[in-house]
Amino acid sequence: APKNGADVEYYCDVGAWYVPQIKPYNSEKAVKSMEKWGIEHRGYQCLYAHTYLSKEEYKQMFDTKLYYENRKKWKAEDAFPEVWDKVTITKNY
Repeated sequence: APKNGADVEYYCDVGAWYVPQIKPYNSEKAVKSMEKWGIEHRGYQCLYAHTYLSKEEYKQMFDTKLYYENRKKWKAEDAFPEVWDKVTITKNY
């Protein structure tokens, strides 16, 4: 293990599990702001939660190369929805 910490990365899982009932709180704006910060700082959105990431932003946040290779290899493309489809919040949600 490095002694100076130069090669060490730490992750902190921060979450909010309740929408504040005060005005003018905007949960979509707050989450999008956190997701943008995550992309800019090599962070990521934990996928047990909903996300407002567009598919393009999702692919910026996550390296999806191996994921798509395995979906094809195991013929899962037509059998199962993609992770992004399961966790994203759209205007039609």
